[in-house]
Amino acid sequence: SALRVLENTGCKIKSKEARHLLEDAGCTVEGDLVKIPESLVQKSLQTVPSTLQLYDRDGHVTMSLEPYQTYYGTAIGNPMIVDSITGERRRTVRKDVVHVARVAEGLPNINWVCGMSSMEDCNPGLIDLYEAMELLKNTRKTIIPWAQNLEHCRDIIQMFSVVAGGMENLRKKPNLAFWLSPISPLTHPDEVVDPLLYLAGEGIPVIYTSGPT
Repeated sequence: SALRVLENTGCKIKSKEARHLLEDAGCTVEGDLVKIPESLVQKSLQTVPSTLQLYDRDGHVTMSLEPYQTYYGTAIGNPMIVDSITGERRRTVRKDVVHVARVAEGLPNINWVCGMSSMEDCNPGLIDLYEAMELLKNTRKTIIPWAQNLEHCRDIIQMFSVVAGGMENLRKKPNLAFWLSPISPLTHPDEVVDPLLYLAGEGIPVIYTSGPT
């Protein structure tokens, strides 16, 4: 069913660079509507590795992404939280990211860490940067960051590369997988596709979740 939708219905790709790449690969492009043939999907699946390993900050394998392996972690972008001290249900703030990271650090069955916060007490245009910073400061586990745009994506990768001792070290043993998501219905906006292309070029793992679609 997914293959039929991609080939017959298509999806909206807002990035001009991505449309050019897809057209060169054999897709049908009509404005920002791109139809992806099943043959190209199957060919692409043959080029990807059968497994991918993620690491912690110390270079130890935390997850081997392959069939029949299941891992657990914290959520992303929660607007509300129940305060662990007062029991009050309230808006999330920056200190909640710190607490989530430290609790997750101590739980052996948690493999990756997201911030679980929308941080009401920060500039909304910078919450992705603050979250990445607080996670790096408070856990050594694999981190799942996100970014609002390409510029912030580059800034966050710069943070991680400094901690890793350089970009080449980060590529060899990535302690992150970036979270990017298209929007419904069947739309891939610039602020998602541009970071996707950048991260692919840098060899950084990406979780491109189709959940909203």
